[in-house]
Order: sequence, then C-alpha cells, then structure tokens
Amino acid sequence: MDEQVWRENVREYNGAFVLWIDQSSDPLLAQHNSDGVCLALALDFVTAYQVGQPLPFRFVNGIRDARLIPPGTSRIPPKYIDIQSAFQAMLVQFQLNLAQINTQLQLAEEQDKPVLLKTIREMLDNRIKQRFGPGMSAFEKFNEPNLTASVAIFNRMSAIAKETGPCYFLVSMRGATGGHAIAFGFRPDLSASDNFPGIFEFFDANLGLFVFGTEQKLKDFFGVFVWLDLYTHKDYNKFEIVTFPVRRRGVRQPQPSVSL
Repeated sequence: MDEQVWRENVREYNGAFVLWIDQSSDPLLAQHNSDGVCLALALDFVTAYQVGQPLPFRFVNGIRDARLIPPGTSRIPPKYIDIQSAFQAMLVQFQLNLAQINTQLQLAEEQDKPVLLKTIREMLDNRIKQRFGPGMSAFEKFNEPNLTASVAIFNRMSAIAKETGPCYFLVSMRGATGGHAIAFGFRPDLSASDNFPGIFEFFDANLGLFVFGTEQKLKDFFGVFVWLDLYTHKDYNKFEIVTFPVRRRGVRQPQPSVSL
C-alpha cells in the first residue's frame, strides 16, 4: 500500500487521515507467521470508541507508539498478535456451538414450542455476546454478491444507526479463500468543525483510520476507493455486522438481537 496515495484519496472527500497501519507490510506479522490482526484491531477500535475518552486516545497512540519498540520497524503493538490468535482458536468452537444451537432452534420452530424457542434464543444471544463482548446490541449475518456488497453493508449500517442512534460497527467479511474484518463509526452527534458537522470513521488494518464529516462522504470513499481497489478481487460474499451503540452514562444497554 502507498500511504501517500491514500492520503490523497481521503483528501478528495475532505476527510482526515488519522493513522496508517498497512498490516500486509508490517515485519512483526511476518516474523510471527501471522495472517493478520484485523479482527483484534477492529474489535479494539469499536469497543474503545464506544466507551469514549480516554480509550480512543489510548487506542490511536498505542499504535503510533509501536514504532518506539525496538527495532522500531513495526506499526502494530505485539499484543494484537496474541489477541488475534486467541480469536482464531475461539472461532472454531463458536461456529460449532452456533450450528448446534441453530439446529435446536429449527426443531423448536417446527414443533411449535414457544417456551423452548425463547430459551434457545436466549442461549444464542448469550453465545454471540460471549464472543463480541457485553457492549454489543445486535448481530446480523447475510449473504451478498461481492459486486454489490459495499452498498449493502453501508445501507444496513445506516438503517441500524437511524434506529439505534450513534454507534460503531464491526463488519466481518468471508469467502471461500479467506476473510477480513473492518470497522465503522457513525457519530452524527459529534462535530469538529464546519467541514466535520458529524464524525464518521472507517478503520481497516489493511489501511488505517480515516474520518469524514458526513455519512455520504464516508460511503463514497468506502465504495469508490476501498471496495473497488481492495476487495472486488476477493471472493467475499458472506458478511456479519455487529452493532455497538455509544454508551451513555446512566442509560441501560439494550439486550442483543440476532439475525442469522
């Protein structure tokens, strides 16, 4: 990845270039024979920003300060390699548990047992919440052809944000040959300047962290530059969106909902 090119891409949509990562060229990942740390970084982003300061400050500067760790060639804090490895180990068991629960759910629906259905749905909610943490409020899975996926992802997030309010999204993408995780922030309640009447963020370990002033500018940047340049040649056609609503002090978090 060419950092300067992406700085220019962001500038075209009046965005702010906050952080550069480019995990594919980071020597720490090669040293540990790691495929990447996209999920570990993306989940840390959404959970830090969901809570608010000082966690976003620590997240950004923790990555910036990684260059200070000898020999000073890595942009990724070593902790994310351990976190990603743990996620990968948990994923197999999570998928197995999910398949078993879905089988029970289908049987309960066929037998028309409402009490059992309620119990199984609670089990499903709890299992998903164990994977993503207590801050999530919704989990959605869907299939979409790669060509139209960027629009589908964005339209779904936009609809959720209109109903839920300011929130952050963890988006997982998967195909037959691999997967990736990215994250978004929808904060129309925040403002930084006339050029940033809202704060709309995009995080991708293949690139970095970028901020835009409107939802439309983020949507255009993601669709025109990110998806077309990086992901249309992938076979991603299975997606998950996990919603993390902004935490308000004194406000009780909603119970998670699941759409499979």
